[in-house]
Amino acid sequence: ILVMELLLYHFAHIPKQMSVDQRQKKIILFDMSKNETHHPSANFKKLYRRLRSKSLKVQTNKENLAIERLRECDLLILGSPRKLFAEDEFEALRTFLAEGGSISVFFSEGLSETNINDFLEDFGLSIESDAVIRTVYNKYFHPKQVLITDGVLHPEINESKIRLEDIAQQQKSNAGRSDSASTESPRQNKTLKFVYPKGVTVSIQQPSTTILSTGKTSFPINRPIAGVWNAEENNGGRMLLMGSVDIFSDDWIDQEDNALLSDILFEFLLRDGDHRIQFDRIRADEASLESKRCIPDTESLAERLKPCLLEGTPLPQDYCKIVDDRPFKYDSNLIPDVVNLHEVLNVPKGPLTLIKPEFVRPTPKLQIATFSPRMKELPPPALELFDLDENFANEYVRLAKLRSKCSDDDDAEYFVKEAGEILGIMDELSVDSKDAKFVLHHIFSKLALFKKK
Repeated sequence: ILVMELLLYHFAHIPKQMSVDQRQKKIILFDMSKNETHHPSANFKKLYRRLRSKSLKVQTNKENLAIERLRECDLLILGSPRKLFAEDEFEALRTFLAEGGSISVFFSEGLSETNINDFLEDFGLSIESDAVIRTVYNKYFHPKQVLITDGVLHPEINESKIRLEDIAQQQKSNAGRSDSASTESPRQNKTLKFVYPKGVTVSIQQPSTTILSTGKTSFPINRPIAGVWNAEENNGGRMLLMGSVDIFSDDWIDQEDNALLSDILFEFLLRDGDHRIQFDRIRADEASLESKRCIPDTESLAERLKPCLLEGTPLPQDYCKIVDDRPFKYDSNLIPDVVNLHEVLNVPKGPLTLIKPEFVRPTPKLQIATFSPRMKELPPPALELFDLDENFANEYVRLAKLRSKCSDDDDAEYFVKEAGEILGIMDELSVDSKDAKFVLHHIFSKLALFKKK
């Protein structure tokens, strides 16, 4: 009896929430409560299928974030939220990380619509309000579709890339689909390269670690674009911040090594696989990062012109010297100079005479411009309008038009009368007998006389 009571007490106090290691299938939760632009129903369809193919269970959340719902998953993904978070939701996220959960935050341009930075700054992470562009053209046309070939700062990513490629090659070899040329040739590129579309830079401070940067051919140069935070405990929480939500979208996950990068990051967040990925800060090459440089906004400065006042000369004691009346003075001081010009130009002095003009071609005689009076014309006669096509058409055409007008049984009488008018039968009838019945009687009488003959 004592043993039974101990067993019942033991099973009664087992925690309802199972730990991550006890669960067979790990659960990934995509949040949709903050109007996220990317989720399994939009823009993350290929990522959803890729995660399902790795024996992962994927769910979505449309309610406010609560710790009870977060405890049911291993990884929470925020695909560029567009609404404000409440303080109790931030507290639920902190509790989820403290209990060993993982969070992945993807973002893009437009930080003003959410307050996610208030939560990220507690872990040394934050999103900048800028844009990453390509300074030179390389493979992709739009400047914001940046191809980064030297942006890996942590050697664990390149090591994991080689390891995953070897595993994939070994699986192909075991399935009998290996190519002898590919297995014998050495690996040409050991560095992971990826496309970073429509992304921004991020700010990484301790205790977080920078894992990806913009490289040397992008602007801003060598600035962090992805960082991770890892709790000090062995099974503590983990968090990833990526400045581009489109990097794993349906249009870009198959470009370059983006799909391989997603496998590496999700393996880190889920602690999945035989080889546990660790992004320790000691191995990260953060010394190559450039400091943040702010440049003036030339466009906004050009719209705000300001006058510049120069320092003038001191004023004289005599204020009359300030007034300059020389441009407007009126006197006879220049008359002697004008008189002396006669001698300088060798022109005799004397009054000027009028020179009569001489015309080479005489002007024609003037003629009175007369115009004949414009008489008022008579108005045109008030004639009735006629349809010429209808009046000059033959009998067959007029009958065909009449047939198209009459489509109901109620138009039978009207059809007979109009047909009699077209065929000239109405002119042969008297005034009192101009009816549909008399028209039919006239036609049948003519047919009977024709048959007798």
